[in-house]
Amino acid sequence: MLASYKSDFYLLRGYLKTYIGTFALMIVFSVVQKSSYFAYFYPAFMAVFTPFSLFSLAEQSGWESMLLSAPITRADIVRGRYMMCLSIDLIMLLVGFITALFLKSDISSNIAALLLSLAAVLVLNSLVIPIVYKFGATKGRFAVMVICILPAIVFPLIGSSDADFDLLIKIVDFLQRIPVLLVIDACCLVLLGLSYFISYLIYNRKEF
Repeated sequence: MLASYKSDFYLLRGYLKTYIGTFALMIVFSVVQKSSYFAYFYPAFMAVFTPFSLFSLAEQSGWESMLLSAPITRADIVRGRYMMCLSIDLIMLLVGFITALFLKSDISSNIAALLLSLAAVLVLNSLVIPIVYKFGATKGRFAVMVICILPAIVFPLIGSSDADFDLLIKIVDFLQRIPVLLVIDACCLVLLGLSYFISYLIYNRKEF
């Protein structure tokens, strides 16, 4: 797995400066606007962007075929890719959390925001990586677009009465409680494990 992790880092090394520069800009926006939104938005965005970047670079360079000729299993390659994507997201989440603490000293609300962002990152990685393994970087983008568009189509169809709106507010308030968020994050970790298993099954059947 370490060899796969290092190889993905090698593939992304040219993009890291761009990642860091863009994230630094997001942090500046957060400080200027006195809002942690930008600090937490970018890790979620990278949870979608990074897998596509890695797979595209691997396809263009032919690096993955070379990696398969080394004494490394396909399970190690899949694990390494998950670890690389999550490493980038988690580091950014940590920086975002520190920024949020600087902007707002309320530790409870900041922890809740961190746990919510972590759940989003885990879910996005769990969905995107198997899709890219199945369809590839190009076709996978269309599949992810469909998944992102569906909520925008479904939510307006849900009742818009005052009672529905009040119920939605209660649900949102409930989901912002730290114990609830911890349970959600635990479920997201289970989803991530299932995602890895699916990705491995897909990749194990793939021919090069």
